[in-house]
Order: sequence, then structure tokens, then C-alpha cells
Amino acid sequence: MCPTCREEFTANNVEEFKINFALESLGTSKEDKPYDCEDQLLANGHKSPENTKTENLLECAEHELPVIHRCSTHKAWVCQKCIKRDHSSETCKMITISEELNIKKSSQLSQSQPLLNKFEETCKRSDNCRKHFKKLMEEHSEKILRYETITKNSQEYIQRIETLKNQMEKKYALFDKKLEILEGKRSFYDKSVENLKSSETIKGVSRYLDEVQNEAEKVQLISQEIESEIKLMLEEIKESRESSIEHSFGTQESSVSSTVRLWSAAIIFAGLALVYGCSVSYMQREKTSLEERLHEIEDNLLEEKQIKDEIWRQKTSLEKRLHQLEDNLLKEKKIKKDIMALFENGHVQTDGIITYMDFAWPNQERRRVHMKMIGNTARARQHLLLCTGPLGHSYIGIYFGIPAMQSKPGEKLRSIAYDGNMAAPLLKDVTINDGDHRHIPKASLVSSAITYENDSPNNGFFFGVS
Repeated sequence: MCPTCREEFTANNVEEFKINFALESLGTSKEDKPYDCEDQLLANGHKSPENTKTENLLECAEHELPVIHRCSTHKAWVCQKCIKRDHSSETCKMITISEELNIKKSSQLSQSQPLLNKFEETCKRSDNCRKHFKKLMEEHSEKILRYETITKNSQEYIQRIETLKNQMEKKYALFDKKLEILEGKRSFYDKSVENLKSSETIKGVSRYLDEVQNEAEKVQLISQEIESEIKLMLEEIKESRESSIEHSFGTQESSVSSTVRLWSAAIIFAGLALVYGCSVSYMQREKTSLEERLHEIEDNLLEEKQIKDEIWRQKTSLEKRLHQLEDNLLKEKKIKKDIMALFENGHVQTDGIITYMDFAWPNQERRRVHMKMIGNTARARQHLLLCTGPLGHSYIGIYFGIPAMQSKPGEKLRSIAYDGNMAAPLLKDVTINDGDHRHIPKASLVSSAITYENDSPNNGFFFGVS
């Protein structure tokens, strides 16, 4: 194909190619400007600004005349002599160079315009894609920042919860010790009170004091009678002395001896009354002491009960605070309502998530099944089998993948095939809505297994019912 006229032809050798007049004129114009050596270039370098652009017309190679027309019939550039000799107007159609250029321009423009339109549409689409991509990048950057903030806050909440949990465990241990001490003291006080009440010591002392008091009253009455009799005898003796001074010596001795006997009896009775009075006062003091000790024991029991109530009140308050912090953590993480985070050392990892599902029974209270995730189970096949009550080994399967054999210690459970729908329950009169696994009646046992694609049960769930 010719680069000038875009004519397609077949040439066997170089001589058959048409003459490129542009290249030929370029070579002709440079013949008088030798640039063979570097010295010549340096010598004539100052004349370069003098070289001006000149317009050279194409010349016919045969007649050396300017080419002014193009033969559309033969598709060749011709001069005036060529037109007269070989390209007459009867056989050929002649057009000027400007007309040929306009035709070429229009044809190229018609060919390139759809490409230009397509290119402009592509540019617009690329601009829109770039803007959309930039917007997505900004949104993702904001989401990443927000997630980083949430993660940071979650970690802080987790640390706070762990710290609070450790503090609560320490306080619980201290409370348990105090409760044990209080229980021991209370049992001791209970035994003491029971012993006091069952041995009837206080009742016996009271009866003994009453008897002693009665005896003392009797002794006092007797002593008063003796004193009155002694007074009467003394008065009689005094009167007998004054009236009969003439009695004999023997009669006087008998009166003196009787007086001495009377005084001895009075002294003995007075001593007995004093002893009885001391005994009565001692027993009254013992009774008062025992009553004071009993009141002290009752006051101690009341104080211990108040301390125990205060400890349980503080424990309840701490548990409420822990649940509140867990709720704040869930709100901060924006987790679903039926998912909670729990961290137990020795049972699950620190970053383990425990999911729970609530199950409803007819005419019974709601129960909650806790699922503790162990290890990295992101790409695992998950299986859940629920025991449905006391009627035997009847299980319901909830699957997210291919089923596998299910078991727990000492028992082999049955696998249920998954056919695209919910697995049918093995227990009669049990209905489950498709896609809703929350209304499973009489669920009393939960077990599970996690298997990877190579059926390697390295990780899994632990389930428990509360």
C-alpha cells in the first residue's frame, strides 16, 4: 500500500514502486547543503536561523513539471503534459490536489468520527468510574477509621470488663470467705442459743430463784416471829426483875439460863436469814448476767445478718454493673441483639464470641443455649444438633454446609442429610419454620461439631443450656 495515495498494488522488485515525489524533492533540496563532516556543521552553524521554510511543489518524474492534478481513473498524479498525452478528459477524470485532500479528509473524518465519539464516551465513563472509585475509597477510608475506632473502644471495654471481672472475682472470694466466717459464727451462735434454750438452764435458775425467794420469805417471817417472842420474853424478864427482887438465888440462875438460850436461838436464826439473803442476791446476779449474755448473742446475730445482706446487695450491684458494661460493649461493636461477648480463661480464647439462641416451650419458661466458639472456625462447616427432650435420642439438625457425624461423650448421635431445606425433626409433633430455628420445644441437651473440608475436627463449639 502506498503511504501517499493509499493505493494497494503488488510489486515484484523495487523498481516497480512508484516514485515518492516528497522524498525526492527533499533529497533535491538538500543536495547543495553538504553535511558530510562535523567541521562543516560547526562552520555553517551560525547560518541556521537564515534557513526559511520554502514550499516545494511536486514535479513529474517524466516531464519535470509541477504536478497539479490527480487522475481518479488511473489513481496517479499527473502534470500538464501527462494530461494531454495519456489522460485526456474523455477517458479520465481529473481532480485538483485540494479536492483530493478534501476527499481524503472527509473519508478519514467519517472513519475517525465514530472512534472519536467512542473515545469521548470512554473518557466520560472513565471519569465517572474514577469519581465513583474515589468516592468509594473515601467511604471505605471512613469505614476503616470508624472500625478502627470501634475496635479500639471494644478493646478498651474488653480490658475494663476483664479488670472489673478480676476485681469482682477477688471481691467474690473475699465475700465467700466472709460468708464462711459469718456462717461459722452464726452456726456457733445458733448452737449456743439452742443449747441455752434446750438445756432449760434459765428456766431451772428461775425456778430455783423463785424457790429460794419463797424460802427467804418464810425465814424472814420466822425470824420476825422469833424476834417478837424474844422481845416479849425480855419484857417479861424485865417485869419479873422489877416485881420480885426477893426471889432466891436458884430462881435467878434459872431465869438467866433461859435468857441465854433465847439469845442463842435468835442469833442462829439471824445467821440463817443472812445466808439465805446472800444466796438470793447471788442467784439474782447470775440470772441478770445470763439474760445480758443472751441479749448480746441476739444482737450479734442481728448484726451478722445485716452484714450478710449488705454483702449480697453489693454482689448484686456488681453483677448489674458487669451486665451493663457487656451491653455497652455490644452497642459499641454494633453486634446483633441476640449475640453477646463472654471471655472465660481456660475455656475459650480471649477473642472468642459466644452466641446464644433462646428456645420457647409450650407452658414453660424460656431457656437459652450458649455456643462457645473455640479456635479459628471462619472457614469451617458448622453443625448443630439439638436433643429434643426426655423422649429419647431425638435430634434436630441445623446445618451450614455438608452434614457430619455428631456425638458427645458416651453417645453416638445420628447425622441428618441436608437437601437444601431445613432438616426434618425426628421427634413427632415438632414443627420448625423454614429459616427460623428459635422455636424448638423441650430442648434439654445441645451438642455440636466443627469439621473442615478435610473432615478434621480440630476446632468446635461447646454448648450448654441455661
